[in-house]
Amino acid sequence: MKNLLIIIITIFIVNSNSIAQFVQINSNYLNQTGFIENIGQLEVNIEDNMDKIFYYYESKSLNIYFFKDKVSFVIRKNYISDEKLLFYKKNQFEDTLCRIDLIFINPSTNAKLTSSLKLSSTINYYQNKNKFMNIKSWKRLIYEKIYDGIDLVFDLNKNKLDIKFQIKNLNNLENIKIRFNGCESIDIAESGELNLVTKLGSTSLDFYNSKRDFVNFHLDKQNNLFLKLNNKNGDMITNNYELGWSTYVGGTSVDVIRALTYDDDNNIYAVGFSQSNNFPITPGAIQKIQAGSGDVVIMKLTQNGNLIWSTYLGGYGSDGGTSIVFSSRKKLMISGETRSGNFPITQNAFQKNYAGGTSDAFFSVLSTNGELEYSTFFGSSAYDVFGTIKEDSFGNIWLFGNTPGRDFPTTMNAYQNINKGYYDAVLVKFDSNYNLVFSTYFGAEHDDFGHFITIDNNNNIIITGYTSSHYLPTNNNSYKINLSGNNDCYLAKFDNLGNLIWCSYFGGSQEDVSSNIITDDQNSIYLRGVTNSSDLPVTSNAFQKKIGGQSDVFIAKFAQDCDLLWCSYYGGNQDDGPLGFDLHGGGLDINKSKTKLIMSGRTKSNNLFVTEEAFQKSFNGGIDAFVFEFDLNCIPIWSTYLGGTSDDIGYWASYDKNENKVVAGTTLSSNFPNKNPQFQYNYNGNYEGFITKFGKDIPILKDSCFSVLDYPNFLYAKDLVIVGNAFKKDSIIRLTDTRSNQAGAVWHSKKVNVADGFSTKFAFKFSEGYNNQCNDNSLPGADGIAFIIQNVSNMSFGWSGGGLGYDGISNSLALEFDTFNNDSTQIENLFDPNGNHIAVQSCGESTNTAKHIKDCNLAMNSNIFPLRSDGTKYYVKIDYKIGNNKFIVYLDSLPLYRNKVIELDNFDISKILKLDQNKFAYVGFTAATGCAVENHDLLSWDLCTMTKTISDVPFDDSEVTDLSFDIIPNPVQNEINIKFYYIGNELIELELYNLLGQKIYQENIFVLPQQPYKIKFDVNNLPTGFYFCKVSNSKQSVVKKFILSE
Repeated sequence: MKNLLIIIITIFIVNSNSIAQFVQINSNYLNQTGFIENIGQLEVNIEDNMDKIFYYYESKSLNIYFFKDKVSFVIRKNYISDEKLLFYKKNQFEDTLCRIDLIFINPSTNAKLTSSLKLSSTINYYQNKNKFMNIKSWKRLIYEKIYDGIDLVFDLNKNKLDIKFQIKNLNNLENIKIRFNGCESIDIAESGELNLVTKLGSTSLDFYNSKRDFVNFHLDKQNNLFLKLNNKNGDMITNNYELGWSTYVGGTSVDVIRALTYDDDNNIYAVGFSQSNNFPITPGAIQKIQAGSGDVVIMKLTQNGNLIWSTYLGGYGSDGGTSIVFSSRKKLMISGETRSGNFPITQNAFQKNYAGGTSDAFFSVLSTNGELEYSTFFGSSAYDVFGTIKEDSFGNIWLFGNTPGRDFPTTMNAYQNINKGYYDAVLVKFDSNYNLVFSTYFGAEHDDFGHFITIDNNNNIIITGYTSSHYLPTNNNSYKINLSGNNDCYLAKFDNLGNLIWCSYFGGSQEDVSSNIITDDQNSIYLRGVTNSSDLPVTSNAFQKKIGGQSDVFIAKFAQDCDLLWCSYYGGNQDDGPLGFDLHGGGLDINKSKTKLIMSGRTKSNNLFVTEEAFQKSFNGGIDAFVFEFDLNCIPIWSTYLGGTSDDIGYWASYDKNENKVVAGTTLSSNFPNKNPQFQYNYNGNYEGFITKFGKDIPILKDSCFSVLDYPNFLYAKDLVIVGNAFKKDSIIRLTDTRSNQAGAVWHSKKVNVADGFSTKFAFKFSEGYNNQCNDNSLPGADGIAFIIQNVSNMSFGWSGGGLGYDGISNSLALEFDTFNNDSTQIENLFDPNGNHIAVQSCGESTNTAKHIKDCNLAMNSNIFPLRSDGTKYYVKIDYKIGNNKFIVYLDSLPLYRNKVIELDNFDISKILKLDQNKFAYVGFTAATGCAVENHDLLSWDLCTMTKTISDVPFDDSEVTDLSFDIIPNPVQNEINIKFYYIGNELIELELYNLLGQKIYQENIFVLPQQPYKIKFDVNNLPTGFYFCKVSNSKQSVVKKFILSE
């Protein structure tokens, strides 16, 4: 099965007269004309090369020319205007130019250069008597099939140029072979960057992919460059389109999984509804028995599909969950509808009594252990439902749905306080303490249904649904101001206070129903829905320009001001989605790196587009679920059917924390794809819920680094403890401001395994430096910042001033970036070098000091560039035991980590500090001011460790060969009996784990060959639930699951 790997190459240059200005950083150097098509207006010969130029790009400092088998970059060191050109000698002007040719070695004979994403503007050229009118320009050029199975894409994205190799099969990676002509020399840095030395400076090319250390450049004897998997340990790299696991979920009646969410440990939480009185409920659940004709069901599973807990939630009527979110307070927030007057409600509920009618909306909050912490009705005397729940960055809770009721609870600040038609959408806001802040109707004279909301980076709320009303509050800035069919989609944006920013219709001449909406980092909006209109406003770059059957899915992208950027159908020759009130949402999610989206749904079409890498290429009958993954420009990445021979519906699709794809829904198929089911293998009849996961962590390498935290900024940062004078300021952590004698710190709230190795990157800046009366300080500002490993407390911080916030913390190690310039007395007394310097300081288990005394100063480097208090960003990378036993520190003014400033050989933190279990400690940062002051700001931070915790390791019975044992009885009540045979002659290890991966028992046993061994273990003191027994020898392990019942 094939994989699509996207490698994005970005160009940087060391000095200020370099390509970094021209293609990566400064938008002033990138024009807005895009890639211009050459229809004859360009007759320039570049160094007498007569090959045809198909497209080109022009700016003051960089020109790019696209030929059949190469791309030429012409760089200017200084731009000389036409007026001044006459005053320069020819040789002076030529010295400012440099040309680099990117040449394709042995490209495919089927390669062709195409363009897409056409810009609205055109260009006219007048050359002597020739006129070239209405010349088109584009944002994207693609060398299709430049190598077998590989496309090369050039993208202009606002202020940067991305060059992407799109590799459809990892086996094709080594087809890529390129050469750079025009360089004085080429070498590959230890970090994997490619350095091109030209007469204008040294150019660094780096590449991005979502997995660390996945691919590297290599150089052959002819100076040709090729890419190769960084697979030096020989381990297999798995395909994240493979079926990882898939399981039924349900009892003997109707069961549906409607939505999923994930916690920080990548556990999966599911919500839906069940009519089964034998749904798999775990011991200790808050509600073990079905209370009515249908109840909400909520489940927690490990990332490997093991059930941790499951519960009903409901009353005597019919109740269903529609949406679930893992909140910033580490709670589960759930919305839905209830037809039960005795639905579980807490004492602090906003509305304690059922308001009547067909149903009330509800929202409930549970702990991650499944305990009910808050629950309330919310509704009128009619039919009320909340279809979506979301949380903004302030911790406010937003709910969206619809009602025909005239007495729905609204607030004084409502945008619309009455129902204007029959069904109106409703938008409700609670604060983090569950106080009602805002509630409003939204609609006009007919039906207006509310389906889904999303929240952008500015905490604006975007809602969507469908309408038959003609008078929604559109204006001249709306994309579409009038209803054009029986039903149109609508989308509207509110600010965080509930003020309407804009509203627009979207649709064709028939029925159009939106189901999901999401935003990206640029606040662009992606809308997904279903249509039977053949005249949707599809764009020229649409993946599918025409409707395929009775109804199709559509996807559309809008700018944050509601301008349509692209629109496409996705569907086959039959019905690809229900229209109207009973909509199957299908899910819509964007991955962590904000490069691709995923959705699911249902189809009756037997010719739906699927990719070569599809898990299931053919329609299996009835209704099949589908999964479709695409990039931000709706270019397909992966698409597959998913189902058995009966009906299968995908209600949800999303990315987990590892960017694996997880799909959920319901199935009527007894042969639904079922692999490695951890708790339910068999189909129990009727509609059965399902959860299916595609992919595993990639790459799987022995030197893999497993993410502990990843904060590109601190706007939504969790698991941090901020102490002393430090505080969070917007998206940064300000460790000190510009007051004297301050000390602040920030720590990851949990201890991490530092002893087995880690890699961390962080960025910081200093600003508003002022020396006060510290006349000896040559540069403004002080005192500096330090990265700390310590095993005292996550509330620790030390002395201000020269103590840098860590002096005084015992059992700690500090990497300090010291900015204070000392006078001769301070150098003598503090043993502190003059000027900016970096040092590693530790006094072992004793109290640490910032004085550079012999026994505590482990390393120092004062030969670094000045760390100025002018807002300059500095980037640091620390590698400890990454492929060696070294502690290495890199410092750079760009995120390239080119300058190695500290390197300690044979370094062992566990021999310096006293660590928990000889492995674990707190990590974080400190900073301080004294007489001289400055802002010390932490901008970003990511950390990964070389060893996973046991809770992250999948339990997999597939390893079993010659170890076997039985657990008697199973389920277990008071005592577990483990009986096994061992064929061998060595020591074996027996371990018991709970579902969180915590070890609760361990014993080493020596068993004679062919002799049975039996061990008894008292389990009376353990809570009920699922457990694992693991038996291991030196070569393999066997794991079996058992249930401890009441």
